[in-house]
Amino acid sequence: MNAQHGRFGTLGQRNILENSANHTRLLWLVVALCCALCRADDPLDQWQWRNPLPSGNTINDILYVNNQFVAVGYGDLALTSPDGFDWTTQYSSSIFGLSRVVYGNGTFVGVGGGQPVLVGDGSFGTIMASSDGMAWVTEDPSPDISLLFGVAYGNGTFVVVGAGEGPAAVLTSADGYDWTRQNLGTNNWELMDVTYGNGQFVATGIDWSGAKALMLVSRDGITWAEVDSGTRVPSLDAITYSGGTFVAVGDRQTVVTSTDGTNWTQRLSGGDGYLQSVAWGNGVYLAVGSKGTMFRSTNTVNWSAISSGTSNDLSSVGYGAGRFVASGVGARLVSADGVTWTNSGSGVTTGLQAIAYGQGVFVALSQDGTTALTSPDGIRWTVEDLGTNASLRNLAYGDGAFVAVGVQGVILRSTNNSDWVRCNSGTTKSLRSITHGSDSFLAVGEAGTILSSTDGLNWVARTSGYRNGLACVCYGKGTYIVGTDDGGVLVSTNTISWQSGDASAAFGIGGLAYGNGTFVAVGTGALLYSTNGLHWAQANVFSQSIWLGNVCYAQGTFVAIGGNGGNGAILTSTNGVDWIARSSGTDNGLLGAAYGNGTFVVVGYSGTILQSAQLAGTLLRLGPVTPLPSGAMAVTVNGVLGDTWEIQASTNLVDWLPLTNVTITNVPMQFLDQGATSLNRRFYRGFSPN
Repeated sequence: MNAQHGRFGTLGQRNILENSANHTRLLWLVVALCCALCRADDPLDQWQWRNPLPSGNTINDILYVNNQFVAVGYGDLALTSPDGFDWTTQYSSSIFGLSRVVYGNGTFVGVGGGQPVLVGDGSFGTIMASSDGMAWVTEDPSPDISLLFGVAYGNGTFVVVGAGEGPAAVLTSADGYDWTRQNLGTNNWELMDVTYGNGQFVATGIDWSGAKALMLVSRDGITWAEVDSGTRVPSLDAITYSGGTFVAVGDRQTVVTSTDGTNWTQRLSGGDGYLQSVAWGNGVYLAVGSKGTMFRSTNTVNWSAISSGTSNDLSSVGYGAGRFVASGVGARLVSADGVTWTNSGSGVTTGLQAIAYGQGVFVALSQDGTTALTSPDGIRWTVEDLGTNASLRNLAYGDGAFVAVGVQGVILRSTNNSDWVRCNSGTTKSLRSITHGSDSFLAVGEAGTILSSTDGLNWVARTSGYRNGLACVCYGKGTYIVGTDDGGVLVSTNTISWQSGDASAAFGIGGLAYGNGTFVAVGTGALLYSTNGLHWAQANVFSQSIWLGNVCYAQGTFVAIGGNGGNGAILTSTNGVDWIARSSGTDNGLLGAAYGNGTFVVVGYSGTILQSAQLAGTLLRLGPVTPLPSGAMAVTVNGVLGDTWEIQASTNLVDWLPLTNVTITNVPMQFLDQGATSLNRRFYRGFSPN
């Protein structure tokens, strides 16, 4: 069973009872399947998109084949759709993401690359193949290829282009699985895309030696010749062959065309920004690019600007099922004619700065300070108006209240996560972080600002003697720890007297957390730990270049988040010393993390909300079962408060029927099975559709 569609509880108890009055043996078994049987992966490697939908990742290419759209992008994203409106998320299993996809000889081939989270500096190219666009297999192209950008199929051959460690990369394959690196000689090229038409391959890119757009042609994908691109812009980033014409697009909103792939004419140029993708359908050419830019043409000669209805960058466009589909960062646009567009995506695309959990609810803050998103389960989110446009930086929950802090000393407080009151902070200094501990809130910010409050309403200024920026704060072991912009820490047990610890992070400390007797500090190239807040040591990690902006602790696990090389970074540790890099599935930077209701939820740029799978130990536990004099059974239930479970019953462990729905309102609790009176054995299990 796929964990995306449900989960069972954990094994409760097994026993045999004998009714001495009638000597009837009654066998009962509380049954559940361990999460490992549902899906063997670690829950912290299972991050599901919750906002925006179907995904907040950048879509880099869209293809229509075999009556379906196939879209690929950053993270490990692949999407399929029959109509461009309803999308199903697939996972390519690429830790880097894919830039382009093509179909040929019964096989989808996607290419891409990026920088892994904990493997030091450098980038790596990747090639993936699939027979259906849903299940993907990774092929290792070559250890000296850093990034792959384009792929084409023609004349029985796949051709992949990109950047190598030295000369540009060109690889060929007959089946999409076995690849040969071709020799382009000595050059300073970077190839961005490739297409096939009119009996030849044509590749576009950059000639770094002359800082000019590059155009190469080849009949077989092996021997290549350079031709004049027809333009003097620095780069041409995308190319297609459709309707009997090659069309390439790139920097400065440039469009060049050719009927033979050799002689090129510039049709459009000089705009502000760039064009990143081009497609043809129903007699119409469409080019898309930065800031929602669109140009449309019916003859490749005359191009008209079209309003897309979005200011977000558009990185891909495709045609199929009678419509264009354009996509990019937080935009999924559909049009029948390339003129009138509808956004088929849903959710908020404004960056989310922070998240906290309290009162059975997650609360996430937008970066612009205008809205909060709330959710009881991390899945369904509601937008709340905060009544302010002040940039908010952090959020904490304590003593029945959420408290948010931001620029110019802004403090907002809410006791019901929907009505927010602005408090008098007594300062105009920007506040960057807040925590709750020892019955008090503590907020910190620029110019050494420290404020404390017992209720989140009334604030008192504290003095540490430190005058530079304070970036983060946490509480644990009776101690407040504050991280500074210059990479140090301040330590206090009463918020009045402060001393410096020996932490050292060259680029500052961005986040702090406490758990299981250990403090953890994160930053750019920094993962530090301490048992007392004063003396710090470097944790065991493989990279010193990763940016980490926040960290939280719950259920015996630290979760650190950030971004690196186009990958949203998630690292976890059970002791603060040894860390595991997780696959977040996003290229968006991550800014906030919280735990609640049995899962971690992280937020970040472009409205990103990701939720982990249910953690072990937070699932439903059934048992013991108590026989009642009436013959009914009283079944004890333990689980996460607020969770609703469907209880199913069986007499043979094969055929299961719904018995009742149970919402966990207290722990433990019981439900009664009145239908067990006439049975000599009964099995139970709990199932949740979440």
